[in-house]
Amino acid sequence: MARSRVVKETFLAGLLASLLAFAGAPLARGQQSLELVAPDAALQDDFGAAVSLSGARALIGAPHADAVEVDAGAAYLFELDDTGQWQPVAKLQASDATAGAGFGTSVSLDGDQALIGAPLYSKGAAYYFERQGDGTWLQKAKMTDFDAVAGDLYGWSVALSGDVAYIGAPYSDHSVGQDGGIMYAWFRNAAGTWFGGWEHQMGQGIHYGWSVALSDRHVGLVGALHGTAAPGIVSGAVYAYERPPTLGAYWLLGGKLLPSDASPGDDFGYAVSVAGRRALVGAPGDDTLAGVDAGSSYVFERVAFAQWVQVAKLEPHAAAPGLRFGASVSISGDRALVGALRSSAPGAPDCGSAYLFERQPAGGWIEIGELMAPDSATGDLAGCAVSLWDGDRALVGSVGDDTPAGPDAGAAHVFTNLP
Repeated sequence: MARSRVVKETFLAGLLASLLAFAGAPLARGQQSLELVAPDAALQDDFGAAVSLSGARALIGAPHADAVEVDAGAAYLFELDDTGQWQPVAKLQASDATAGAGFGTSVSLDGDQALIGAPLYSKGAAYYFERQGDGTWLQKAKMTDFDAVAGDLYGWSVALSGDVAYIGAPYSDHSVGQDGGIMYAWFRNAAGTWFGGWEHQMGQGIHYGWSVALSDRHVGLVGALHGTAAPGIVSGAVYAYERPPTLGAYWLLGGKLLPSDASPGDDFGYAVSVAGRRALVGAPGDDTLAGVDAGSSYVFERVAFAQWVQVAKLEPHAAAPGLRFGASVSISGDRALVGALRSSAPGAPDCGSAYLFERQPAGGWIEIGELMAPDSATGDLAGCAVSLWDGDRALVGSVGDDTPAGPDAGAAHVFTNLP
């Protein structure tokens, strides 16, 4: 591991330090793991910093790839072929790529469409791509905001579902004060044009928009890394939104999600995922019985409008101090996938992994496996990004993987035949 990793823990480390001070079992029998790397991989690309699965497609960000310009960033699309192999099919780049833009810091894939964040492009941007009939992918829109300024990190987080997109700018000072953050909701009309019709912020210094998630175009989550559970308890918070069909482009605040055992520094909301009426929230700074920053994740269920109930707190069997379990999360049906980028294997500290949990018929959640690549090595930081599809296919980013292309070129692993 030759240098600082591009994950939400370490990407832009120098910039973030000046902006904010905070900072199971191995593969079960029958599981398969396949490593994905960029066809044109180079050292320190940080391929795997962001990942997204949609059916038989995978989208993987490499925000330090030298695409046209140094560190302009890129994102790569892979498709599963009839032989069971994942083939690279496209390299996505911004039409106006600039040095250091960080394109690929965040990614979201929904069928034939993709959204990619570039938070260091000028005032920040997100780019929308569509798959064409001949299999190629074309940029169709660039999403920016005229109120944004350099340093807002517009595009730090993105989510895409049908004709709706969420874009987070967690360092925006607009309206609510320094580092309050904003979430921007974009909509696509019948003509295929995207427009930004709604934005929301909550309060000063909470970094609202640190994480975002969407489900079925009508339920959204927004993480506020420094949101409060009560006066003086800066644990982090998550806000739920709903869009009734009669409201068109507008969203209603549908509840504030908080952990039942909130404490300062939990980083609750660092990562969020939603599927239907079920939400998964990562809290990698949670000081559990296992130690400081061992981390945890929480499952919530929606029981009525503006009523979300915590139904489980997830912790791995190998919890340990500094594990940062919950730095990435993904939920699909009755299964949840949680990244633990600081987990270790014998002789391979900080190789990272992801833990798979499943809901039981009685309603409880149990760990059913740990996903760790067979070639795990020191400093791979697997689990910096995760995505779960249909409960039986997982994609895990390993941003610090030293491949033949060089140190920190990065990789991602697809796991199938899950238990």
